[in-house]
Parts: sequence; structure tokens; C-alpha cells
Amino acid sequence: MRLALDRPELINHIELARLRLVYQDTARYAQMCREQLSRWRGECVSPEQHALLDQLEQLVEQWIADTRAILDAANALLANA
Repeated sequence: MRLALDRPELINHIELARLRLVYQDTARYAQMCREQLSRWRGECVSPEQHALLDQLEQLVEQWIADTRAILDAANALLANA
């Protein structure tokens, strides 16, 4: 995507549309993971489990941020196509 932002001719409209669909699904899955983490935090967990949930939450938040960045780039390229 970084290359495509600098050189939009590297990716065509159909590939961008497909990429957007895939990452929209990915965003939904990431959001479901965030919701599940919230449910797990509501349960009685040990300190070790709490630390593991913290690590998992960091991964999920990074996943969400990366997914959003890709969607934003795809949308920008589609808007200019």
C-alpha cells in the first residue's frame, strides 16, 4: 500500500475494491476480538491472566490501527481513481 500511495498506477481499481472488502471484514473481526477481551476482563482473572490479556489487547489494538491505515489508504486511492 505504501508503494501504491506514491505510485497509484501500481494497483488497479478492482484490486483496490477487493482489498477494501477484505480489510472491512478484517476490521469487523478485530472489533469482535476487542469485545471478547472486554468480556474476559469482566470475569475474575488471575494476575497472570490479566498480564496476558494486556499483551493480547496491545496486539489487537495494533491490528485495528494497521487495518484502519490500510482502509484509509485504499479509500484515498479509490477516491482518486
